[in-house]
Amino acid sequence: MTFGVAKPMAPDRRAFDLSRSPSLGPALADALLANRSLPFLVETDRGRDVGRRTFAEFRSDVARLAELLSRRGVGPGARVALLLPNGPRWLTGATAAL
Repeated sequence: MTFGVAKPMAPDRRAFDLSRSPSLGPALADALLANRSLPFLVETDRGRDVGRRTFAEFRSDVARLAELLSRRGVGPGARVALLLPNGPRWLTGATAAL
């Protein structure tokens, strides 16, 4: 499987200003909110689409996993290991761990 990702926007066309964020986590949260109805990730296999996620769907998945991690005692400064293949679930886990 391969994963298609949208090309980055030019700095003057971005929906958010990266210089306003203290770190990657808040910058991603802003991007997810500002672009919620747009495609975030397109998963393909042999040239055909096998899955699509909007920014809103991804944000919802990340929030759900982040809440689960928090309930299990994972907080700021904690180390989180992801034992997943490179793909959409890895990206969700890595973002939730921020």
